[in-house]
Amino acid sequence: MRTYTLNIENPLEFVMKSRERILKSVRKVKTNGVTVVGNFASMKNFAPVQFESSLEADFARMLEFDLQVDKYVEQPVKINFRDAQGKKRTYTPDFLAYFADKDDGTPYHKPILYEVKYRSQIKKDWQKLKPKFVAAMRYCDEMGWKFVIRTEKEIKTQFTENIKFLLPYLRHTPDYSAIETVIHAINELKRSTPAEVISHYSKDYMRQAELVPALWFLVGARRIGCDLCNKLTMASKVWIINDY
Repeated sequence: MRTYTLNIENPLEFVMKSRERILKSVRKVKTNGVTVVGNFASMKNFAPVQFESSLEADFARMLEFDLQVDKYVEQPVKINFRDAQGKKRTYTPDFLAYFADKDDGTPYHKPILYEVKYRSQIKKDWQKLKPKFVAAMRYCDEMGWKFVIRTEKEIKTQFTENIKFLLPYLRHTPDYSAIETVIHAINELKRSTPAEVISHYSKDYMRQAELVPALWFLVGARRIGCDLCNKLTMASKVWIINDY
């Protein structure tokens, strides 16, 4: 049976660090000439978030959209460990997410350390990746975190495509009168569609066009309900959330 040793040089310092938020990357992303490298402008972090693949980019958008996620950081920690041969190795997972507090003051979830990889890559490089993942799980046990692997099965979905569609609308708060008009229309129409909402008070196409950003902003902000697992269109069903 193989064993993997996690080295903690200073246990006291380690415990103290576990109580602090890590909000800075420990290394910069780099390209191997094949993967997509870039950055995503995070509204939650007030800073760009770097990614090393389109899969990581989509996952960053998922964290950005998740109302329970308070802050997140890419390339957050460097984990030192020894492999089965006793050689020193390091592993840097992809993301660390911190969660917002519930009404009772406790967070929705303990911090989660994420690795983002395609399933084919995990299968191909399993022998090399397994000791890294084991070290990460032990590291998270010590820190009071959780280690989670995410693949294209959870990320490349219609839900994520909808997130990519909605996030640009969340970057600019619409005119207050447009927001109020959309909300009043849905309150009167009850369960309706975006097309019905924007045409409820006006047949003027210019005025209707002005209401579209407000409507999708409200969907993205979760003030208007919509099935985000199906493709968003002007025929999607929408409704008011929480008596707005």
